[in-house]
Amino acid sequence: MPSLWKKIQNLFQEAERSSPSNPAIHEIIQRSEAEKNDYAQWRQTLVRRRLVDWLSQQYAISRVLPNDIDEGLDFLDTPSSKGFVIHFYKTNYSFRETTHFFDYLKEKVLQLEYWPQISALLISALGILLSKIYCVTPNLITLNSG
Repeated sequence: MPSLWKKIQNLFQEAERSSPSNPAIHEIIQRSEAEKNDYAQWRQTLVRRRLVDWLSQQYAISRVLPNDIDEGLDFLDTPSSKGFVIHFYKTNYSFRETTHFFDYLKEKVLQLEYWPQISALLISALGILLSKIYCVTPNLITLNSG
C-alpha cells in the first residue's frame, strides 16, 4: 500500500494532468449553514491570527534555515509545485480549528483567482481522517488576459 506522501504526490500529478474541462476534484466539500456561521465567527478569533502568523513565520524560517522549522510543518518546493503540509496531529489545534483554517486558506487563495483542482479527504480503512488536501492552480485564462 502506498504511503500517505506517495498518495499526495499522486494527487499533485493528477492536478498537473487536469484541465478546466477535466478537473481533478476528488470531492466537493459542502458546508452547512451552521458550519458557515461558526467559520464566520472563527475568522475573527485570535486562534486564526496565531495560525496565520505561525505559518508566515515558519515559511520565513524555511527560506533561511530549512532544518529549523516546526515539526508540525513541511514545505513542498519542486519545479512544478509549491505548498506546505501541516501535521495537525503534532499540534494542539482541534479538528474544528483545523477545518476552519483550511477553509480560510482556500478562501484567501481563491481571492487570487486560482481555481480548485483537488479538494480531497484521505480516510483510513478504520474511518480515521488522515489528511485533508486542498490544491489550487492559477487561473491561466485570467492571467493571460490581464
